[in-house]
Amino acid sequence: MEKSRSSAYVITASGFVRKWPESSNRNHHPQKGVKDICDHITVIHTEFVASRLARTNLGNTVSDVSRCPLVRVDGPLGVWVALPTLEPIETLTLQERVYRELKRLLMTGHFAPGASLTIRGLAESMGTSVMPVREALQRLSADQAITALPNKSIRVPEMNRSDLLEIQDIRMRLEGLAAEKAAESISDQEIDEVEEHDAVNARALAADDSGGVFESNYNFHFSIYRAAKTAYLLQIIEGLWLKMGPIYNVRTAEWPKYKELVAQAQSKHAVIIEALKRRDPAASGKAMREDVRASVDIFLERAGRTSAEHASE
Repeated sequence: MEKSRSSAYVITASGFVRKWPESSNRNHHPQKGVKDICDHITVIHTEFVASRLARTNLGNTVSDVSRCPLVRVDGPLGVWVALPTLEPIETLTLQERVYRELKRLLMTGHFAPGASLTIRGLAESMGTSVMPVREALQRLSADQAITALPNKSIRVPEMNRSDLLEIQDIRMRLEGLAAEKAAESISDQEIDEVEEHDAVNARALAADDSGGVFESNYNFHFSIYRAAKTAYLLQIIEGLWLKMGPIYNVRTAEWPKYKELVAQAQSKHAVIIEALKRRDPAASGKAMREDVRASVDIFLERAGRTSAEHASE
């Protein structure tokens, strides 16, 4: 192994790894001055691996650790742990986390068209106070993703067939463009992420986990759109998914009716992945447009029906 310069890190009880500055006083105890981080701190020292496979103590395979620190944890674990290159931790307010979570739930079909929601009910289910939920819902109302009612409840909008066809057409154009852009800039690591989401999608289909199918489909698509590195385009696409996501709300009793059609539509993921691997913008855009068309076509007949009518099936 090729050793790095002398350096140390601390791993907190909550699992965060923090670099410990080198000190001229080698007898300086690493825990001194960082007790505010957590109650228990373990010192770890790093060495760098040239190139090999490694496994974390949890058994997760790290396929490429050529630039990855391999650390010896001194303490009860007593194992080598391969840590991917650490990215800066994004600090989000509670209001922002609630907003993002509600956006995700809407885009993945967690709420049915026409469903009524309450601020207090959402706050209880998310384990938070009503204030961040209220602020998040105000933002979602401004996004036209939900409708605020006079009785202070919230309604998930319903879409008629004409609305859905219009959004399908726009999505095909914009998401096709995003796939083309992604093919020009996507990295091998980002392709690995896309493939992993597709694998999760396949496992959810096999397990008849309809919620998992739509969640992993969302992750598959947006891992591609983020790889396009076009912030404004990504924002517009998110807005479209917010409006039509509820149409993907499929109850367990309904799933057998849709499973085969969903599987056929999402089989197009493989075509998209191969086009991205070839860095072929035209083929990537074409495959994405076909995927969007097929996935929306499945649910056209549901457009315009209320949540009560869906539940009566």
